[in-house]
Amino acid sequence: MSLLFRSVFLGAATVAGAGGVLLVPTAVQAQSRDTTFSIGRTALLDVTVRDGYLLVRGSSRTDGEVRTSGSGISIRSVGSGVVVGTGRDDARSGRSRIGRDRERDTDDARVEITVPRGVRVVISGGRADVEVDGIDGDVEVRATSSDIMLRRLGGRAIVETLSGDIVVSEGVNGFRATTSSGDIEVQGLRGNADVQTHSGDVNVSGTDVTRFVVETITGDVTLDGSVTEDARVQVSTHTGDVLLRLPERSRGELQFSTFNGEIHTSFPITTSAATPGITGRERQTGQGYTFGGGGAARISISTFNGDFRFERGSGRLIER
Repeated sequence: MSLLFRSVFLGAATVAGAGGVLLVPTAVQAQSRDTTFSIGRTALLDVTVRDGYLLVRGSSRTDGEVRTSGSGISIRSVGSGVVVGTGRDDARSGRSRIGRDRERDTDDARVEITVPRGVRVVISGGRADVEVDGIDGDVEVRATSSDIMLRRLGGRAIVETLSGDIVVSEGVNGFRATTSSGDIEVQGLRGNADVQTHSGDVNVSGTDVTRFVVETITGDVTLDGSVTEDARVQVSTHTGDVLLRLPERSRGELQFSTFNGEIHTSFPITTSAATPGITGRERQTGQGYTFGGGGAARISISTFNGDFRFERGSGRLIER
């Protein structure tokens, strides 16, 4: 999966630093501008964007920097925060909507913000593509329609969006996502993952995963990695296949229920009692298993029209 980040019109961006005094000019307009500001090492960075492209990057520096490019970009201080925008107020300007749309089409703007690694980042956006790299604090992104890429995170990531792909790479310490459509890919998960989506594939790899919960209507779901001895894995999909690939040493209890799907496994599994809590037609096909001799880990997979593959990390898929 790859994301294409567009460089289009940036409507407005607001940056607020809690825990540090921000020092910027009251108003700056330039074709390309770098502005530094003071911000605490563990402060809150709050960014609001409407369109365009936003990059937030963590570094070893002790202050912050905003870099903008494009026409009509303005930077000004508002109370204890920084506002980055186009310098236009569409609501109060005399330009027609057609004229404003023409300006947006001809603008080519992006905002890049560099801050200390330990800050917490909260981003609210519309259609802007978002990239966050090298932040150790928690990261929250809420958008309407955006491609979102998060890379090398030391804390937890929370993403809420209606549409757009979500990619997390090179590590994250906990992940939660809510989306309507778009693929989700997470690499280097540590800890928990909770995902709710209507359509789109979900692919997650990680180590020592303690909780993995995915609810989707259409889309395939994959978890590839290791889980803790007392992990909880729960996947529910209506139309989509589920792949769970774990190390050969893994052990625990497995419950699988389906109306029109099959189970394929390279793990030696033993049939146990029927799956509790299954209602309606699915009661007929709900089945419980143990794997690796049994253990505290609990895995529950539920599909309507989807197969379940349960593979050993070094094993070859064997159909049953």
